[in-house]
Amino acid sequence: MSREELDRRLSCDVKIDECKMVSYEWTGKCRSCQGSGLVTYFRKKGKETICTCVPCAGIGEISRSSFHYSACCYC
Repeated sequence: MSREELDRRLSCDVKIDECKMVSYEWTGKCRSCQGSGLVTYFRKKGKETICTCVPCAGIGEISRSSFHYSACCYC
């Protein structure tokens, strides 16, 4: 792929060009529980509490997605 073609695809202007919405979806390990599904914290009196991780709902993985317009997907 030439440099000009790459620059054209990366600089898609929605008002001028015929761009399409591109979505990227991936899963990753939860940062709150490090993939275990459980989190621990200490209450005010020093008592340790273990509970299910709220961001990942105890699964240990988080789904992420990103959307942007691009001219590169006309296959």
